[in-house]
Amino acid sequence: ARVLDLCCGSGCIACAVAKELPATKLVAVDISPSALQICRENVALNRLNSRVLCLQADALASPPMGIGQFDVLVSNPPYIHREDHHLKEGDLRFEPENALTDGADGLSALAILVEGAPDYLKNGGWLLMEHGYNQAEAVQEMLVQREFTAVQNWRDLAGIGRVSGGCWRGQGNAG
Repeated sequence: ARVLDLCCGSGCIACAVAKELPATKLVAVDISPSALQICRENVALNRLNSRVLCLQADALASPPMGIGQFDVLVSNPPYIHREDHHLKEGDLRFEPENALTDGADGLSALAILVEGAPDYLKNGGWLLMEHGYNQAEAVQEMLVQREFTAVQNWRDLAGIGRVSGGCWRGQGNAG
Protein backbone atom coordinates (compact mmCIF):
# COMPACT_ATOMS: atom_id res chain seq x y z
CA ALA A 1 0.00 0.00 0.00
CA ARG A 2 1.01 3.62 -0.50
CA VAL A 3 0.11 6.17 2.17
CA LEU A 4 0.31 9.96 1.94
CA ASP A 5 0.55 11.93 5.20
CA LEU A 6 -0.28 15.61 4.56
CA CYS A 7 0.53 18.10 7.34
CA CYS A 8 2.79 15.41 8.82
CA GLY A 9 4.40 17.57 11.50
CA SER A 10 6.83 15.47 13.53
CA GLY A 11 6.00 12.38 11.47
CA CYS A 12 4.42 10.42 14.30
CA ILE A 13 1.53 9.17 12.13
CA ALA A 14 3.83 8.22 9.22
CA CYS A 15 6.21 6.40 11.57
CA ALA A 16 3.38 4.59 13.35
CA VAL A 17 1.83 3.44 10.07
CA ALA A 18 5.22 2.32 8.74
CA LYS A 19 5.95 0.37 11.95
CA GLU A 20 2.53 -1.31 12.01
CA LEU A 21 2.38 -2.07 8.28
CA PRO A 22 5.88 -3.12 7.16
CA ALA A 23 4.97 -3.47 3.47
CA THR A 24 3.71 0.12 3.27
CA LYS A 25 5.52 2.96 1.48
CA LEU A 26 4.80 6.47 2.74
CA VAL A 27 5.23 10.08 1.66
CA ALA A 28 5.14 12.63 4.51
CA VAL A 29 4.57 16.29 3.57
CA ASP A 30 4.70 19.45 5.68
CA ILE A 31 5.14 23.17 5.03
CA SER A 32 7.39 23.76 8.04
CA PRO A 33 11.12 23.14 7.54
CA SER A 34 11.61 22.67 11.29
CA ALA A 35 8.71 20.20 11.58
CA LEU A 36 10.02 18.31 8.57
CA GLN A 37 13.48 18.14 10.13
CA ILE A 38 11.94 16.52 13.22
CA CYS A 39 10.00 14.19 10.94
CA ARG A 40 13.21 13.16 9.17
CA GLU A 41 14.91 12.58 12.53
CA ASN A 42 12.00 10.42 13.72
CA VAL A 43 12.03 8.46 10.48
CA ALA A 44 15.78 7.85 10.85
CA LEU A 45 15.49 7.02 14.57
CA ASN A 46 12.92 4.35 13.69
CA ARG A 47 15.03 3.07 10.77
CA LEU A 48 12.30 3.81 8.26
CA ASN A 49 14.34 5.81 5.71
CA SER A 50 13.80 3.22 2.98
CA ARG A 51 10.01 3.44 3.33
CA VAL A 52 9.17 7.03 4.33
CA LEU A 53 9.96 9.93 1.98
CA CYS A 54 9.74 13.39 3.59
CA LEU A 55 8.89 16.39 1.38
CA GLN A 56 8.50 20.08 2.13
CA ALA A 57 5.47 21.67 0.48
CA ASP A 58 2.39 23.66 1.36
CA ALA A 59 0.06 20.74 0.81
CA LEU A 60 -2.99 22.92 1.40
CA ALA A 61 -2.07 25.63 -1.12
CA SER A 62 0.06 23.97 -3.80
CA PRO A 63 0.32 20.23 -3.23
CA PRO A 64 3.48 18.48 -4.38
CA MET A 65 3.11 17.30 -7.95
CA GLY A 66 4.25 14.05 -9.46
CA ILE A 67 4.06 11.96 -6.31
CA GLY A 68 1.46 9.61 -7.74
CA GLN A 69 -1.68 8.15 -6.29
CA PHE A 70 -2.19 6.54 -2.91
CA ASP A 71 -4.28 3.91 -1.22
CA VAL A 72 -4.71 6.08 1.88
CA LEU A 73 -4.33 9.79 2.61
CA VAL A 74 -4.03 10.65 6.32
CA SER A 75 -3.84 14.09 7.84
CA ASN A 76 -3.78 15.87 11.17
CA PRO A 77 -4.19 19.41 9.79
CA PRO A 78 -4.66 22.67 11.71
CA TYR A 79 -8.29 22.34 12.85
CA ILE A 80 -8.71 24.31 16.07
CA HIS A 81 -11.07 27.32 15.95
CA ARG A 82 -9.13 30.58 16.41
CA GLU A 83 -11.20 31.44 19.51
CA ASP A 84 -10.84 28.01 21.19
CA HIS A 85 -9.57 28.42 24.76
CA HIS A 86 -7.45 25.25 24.40
CA LEU A 87 -4.93 27.23 22.33
CA LYS A 88 -3.89 29.07 25.48
CA GLU A 89 -3.70 26.02 27.75
CA GLY A 90 -1.31 23.18 28.47
CA ASP A 91 1.22 22.04 25.89
CA LEU A 92 -0.62 23.77 23.03
CA ARG A 93 0.83 27.10 24.24
CA PHE A 94 4.24 25.96 22.99
CA GLU A 95 3.20 24.68 19.56
CA PRO A 96 3.45 26.79 16.40
CA GLU A 97 0.07 28.46 15.94
CA ASN A 98 -0.17 27.57 12.23
CA ALA A 99 0.14 23.88 13.14
CA LEU A 100 -2.96 24.15 15.32
CA THR A 101 -5.39 26.64 13.79
CA ASP A 102 -6.32 27.93 10.38
CA GLY A 103 -6.90 31.34 11.97
CA ALA A 104 -10.62 30.96 11.33
CA ASP A 105 -13.28 28.38 12.18
CA GLY A 106 -10.90 25.42 12.10
CA LEU A 107 -12.65 23.81 9.15
CA SER A 108 -10.86 25.42 6.18
CA ALA A 109 -7.87 23.04 6.08
CA LEU A 110 -10.22 20.07 6.43
CA ALA A 111 -12.36 21.40 3.56
CA ILE A 112 -9.27 21.83 1.36
CA LEU A 113 -8.22 18.25 2.12
CA VAL A 114 -11.65 16.86 1.29
CA GLU A 115 -11.80 18.81 -1.97
CA GLY A 116 -8.29 17.91 -3.13
CA ALA A 117 -7.94 14.34 -1.84
CA PRO A 118 -9.33 12.67 -4.98
CA ASP A 119 -6.32 14.00 -6.91
CA TYR A 120 -4.13 11.76 -4.77
CA LEU A 121 -6.35 8.74 -4.17
CA LYS A 122 -6.66 5.60 -6.19
CA ASN A 123 -10.18 4.40 -6.87
CA GLY A 124 -11.17 2.79 -3.57
CA GLY A 125 -8.61 4.82 -1.60
CA TRP A 126 -9.39 6.25 1.82
CA LEU A 127 -9.11 9.76 3.25
CA LEU A 128 -8.72 9.82 7.06
CA MET A 129 -8.50 13.14 8.94
CA GLU A 130 -8.17 14.07 12.58
CA HIS A 131 -10.44 16.94 13.58
CA GLY A 132 -11.73 18.80 16.60
CA TYR A 133 -13.94 17.32 19.29
CA ASN A 134 -16.98 19.15 17.90
CA GLN A 135 -16.31 18.91 14.15
CA ALA A 136 -17.26 15.32 13.29
CA GLU A 137 -20.67 16.15 11.85
CA ALA A 138 -19.36 19.02 9.71
CA VAL A 139 -16.44 16.97 8.38
CA GLN A 140 -18.64 14.00 7.55
CA GLU A 141 -21.03 16.30 5.70
CA MET A 142 -18.08 17.65 3.65
CA LEU A 143 -17.11 14.08 2.73
CA VAL A 144 -20.67 13.20 1.70
CA GLN A 145 -20.97 16.40 -0.38
CA ARG A 146 -17.70 15.52 -2.15
CA GLU A 147 -19.20 12.09 -2.92
CA PHE A 148 -16.97 9.97 -0.70
CA THR A 149 -18.63 6.69 0.26
CA ALA A 150 -18.62 4.65 3.48
CA VAL A 151 -18.21 7.93 5.40
CA GLN A 152 -17.65 7.26 9.08
CA ASN A 153 -16.12 8.49 12.30
CA TRP A 154 -13.81 6.88 14.83
CA ARG A 155 -13.81 7.80 18.51
CA ASP A 156 -10.82 8.45 20.75
CA LEU A 157 -10.27 6.77 24.11
CA ALA A 158 -12.61 9.29 25.75
CA GLY A 159 -15.38 8.29 23.34
CA ILE A 160 -15.21 11.54 21.35
CA GLY A 161 -15.40 11.39 17.54
CA ARG A 162 -11.96 12.64 16.45
CA VAL A 163 -11.19 11.00 13.09
CA SER A 164 -13.50 11.00 10.10
CA GLY A 165 -12.99 9.53 6.70
CA GLY A 166 -14.42 8.05 3.60
CA CYS A 167 -13.65 5.98 0.55
CA TRP A 168 -13.13 7.60 -2.85
CA ARG A 169 -14.99 5.68 -5.56
CA GLY A 170 -14.26 8.08 -8.37
CA GLN A 171 -11.74 7.63 -11.13
CA GLY A 172 -8.92 9.46 -9.33
CA ASN A 173 -7.63 12.86 -10.39
CA ALA A 174 -11.17 14.14 -10.07
CA GLY A 175 -10.27 17.42 -8.31
